[in-house]
Amino acid sequence: MLEYIIDRITNPIFLFLLALWGITIFSVKDAIVEKIKAFSFNDLKYLKRIFRTNKFKYTVKDLVYHDVFLILDQRKNELNPNFISYGEPDETKNMVFIDFVKLKMNSTEFNMKRIITEYNDDMKGNEAKLKAHIYECFKDCNECLAKDIIKFYHKKKKIDKDVVLKLSKDFFDIRQSAMINYAESFERVFASPFYENDFQRINAVFETVAFESKEIVRDIEKAFDKVNGVFKDIEYAE
Repeated sequence: MLEYIIDRITNPIFLFLLALWGITIFSVKDAIVEKIKAFSFNDLKYLKRIFRTNKFKYTVKDLVYHDVFLILDQRKNELNPNFISYGEPDETKNMVFIDFVKLKMNSTEFNMKRIITEYNDDMKGNEAKLKAHIYECFKDCNECLAKDIIKFYHKKKKIDKDVVLKLSKDFFDIRQSAMINYAESFERVFASPFYENDFQRINAVFETVAFESKEIVRDIEKAFDKVNGVFKDIEYAE
C-alpha cells in the first residue's frame, strides 16, 4: 500500500498537476486574501440561511397573537386618573382623559394589525417595501387618531371644538420626540444583521410599541395637564 502511494506521488502526471495547482494558487493568493478580508457577518448569515436544515417555523400572520395587542388593551383598563382643577377633583376631565386614551390605543392597535393584514408577497424579503409599509401604518396611527378624536367628541356635543383641537395638538407636539425615537429604532432593526426575516423585524417593531405603551399614556396625561378647568362644569356622559 505504501509503495502504491509513493508510486502515485512520484508519477510525472501527478507532479505536473500538483505543480500547476500550486502555481495557480500562488498567482491568485492576493485575491483570495482580499476575499477573506472582505468576508462579513452578512455573508456568514447568508450562508447560514442556505445550509440551515431546520426552517423558521413562524410566519408574519402568526404575529396577530403578539402580546402587543393584549398590552394595548390592558392600558385602557388600568387607568385611574385623578385630575384636579382649581383645587378640586375634576371627574369630567378624568372621563374625557379615559376616552382619549382608549381612542389612542384603539388607533394604535388597528394600525399595528394592518402591518400584518396588509403584508403581501411584494414586501416578502424586500426590506425597503416592508419598512415603507410600517412607516405608513405608523403615520396613519396619528392621522386616524386625529379624525377619531374630533368625530368622537363632536358626538358628545358638550366639548368645545377648540379645546379638542388644542388637546390633539398638545399631544402630537409632545409625541414628536417619541416618533423620532421610533424612526431611529426601526432603522436599527432594518440595519441589523441579527434579524433574518420579516417575522423577526415586525416582531421587533411590536416589542418597541409594547415597551413604549405606558409612555403614550403619560404623554396624553401631559397634554391634559396643559388644559385646566375647561371640563369642570360640562355634563359629560361616559
